[in-house]
Amino acid sequence: MQGAHDSAAAGAPAQGAEYAAGEKLFMTKGCMGCHSLQAVGAPKGMIGPNLATVGSRSHLAAGWLPNTDENLERWIREPQSVKKGVLMPNLGVTVEEARALRAYLRAHQ
Repeated sequence: MQGAHDSAAAGAPAQGAEYAAGEKLFMTKGCMGCHSLQAVGAPKGMIGPNLATVGSRSHLAAGWLPNTDENLERWIREPQSVKKGVLMPNLGVTVEEARALRAYLRAHQ
């Protein structure tokens, strides 16, 4: 029997260690408090944008920043320095953690 988070069970390609680390960080760094990854049936009243398709978007930050790996990692690490006045707080994410979170979020097409 496959687990609930098994990529094969979800029909997604197998993911690596960086993806797994990013998934864990998404759950433990507080990301879930503001963001959903559910394309359908997402909870109402979320503070941050729905990230269900963030991996395939052309821009971040409400269309303001091109969605490159470098920009996504920087946005995750220091959103306040990227776009003044943004509601997303700086969560003290390290470079390695941002890389893992980027790998996890990129998989959400």
